[in-house]
Amino acid sequence: RWAMVLRALAPRSAAPLCTTPAHPSTTTGPAPALPPRPPKFPRKLRREAEAEVLALEGREMLWSNRARRKEARQRKREAALAQRLYVARKNEIRVSPWKLNLLAMQIRRLTLQDALAQMRFSKKRRSDEVAELLQDAAQQAHERHGVERSELRVAEVIVNKGSSRPLIHFMGRGRVGRGKRLWSHLEVRLRPIEDGDKLHAEVSRHIKSRSKFLAAKQRKGLA
Repeated sequence: RWAMVLRALAPRSAAPLCTTPAHPSTTTGPAPALPPRPPKFPRKLRREAEAEVLALEGREMLWSNRARRKEARQRKREAALAQRLYVARKNEIRVSPWKLNLLAMQIRRLTLQDALAQMRFSKKRRSDEVAELLQDAAQQAHERHGVERSELRVAEVIVNKGSSRPLIHFMGRGRVGRGKRLWSHLEVRLRPIEDGDKLHAEVSRHIKSRSKFLAAKQRKGLA
């Protein structure tokens, strides 16, 4: 209370009264000066500077994000064509990524014909959609470079998580919870079989062993 009274009675020009002693660390000297911050340029000036740099390189500035994404997709497509990589994708497949990856594991490191045979005799529900993607990628290879199906192999099969839908999860004693129904994205990449490719001798090893077993049974009259 007395400190408040003294502050009220003291003249404004006088130094402020302090009832508590100052901390020793505050009386050592002035605080060190911080380094100056770099100037912040507006977005318009940054875009103009970027346009000048691209103009020197002979390229055109893309002002919208949609145009930039379109150019990135075009560059990715051109790189795939240069590598003779044929890509087919399908988004929002109504199956969980875990289940779809089980199908993808069956066709990785296989030739195209062996992969189509695996999907033909598979009992899983989404095997038809995977086989359809394989055929689309093979059609691209035939139209662009005239590559036959017997000359293609499965380079990569990528399964990604898609969107999710809300789902009611029923529990015991009349209770309910919240669940999710997962959807998936699938991408299949085919590549021509090259000379000296190690996968070419290993892709249909299990199929060849099975055919040899059946041929032996036929020779013995057991089949």
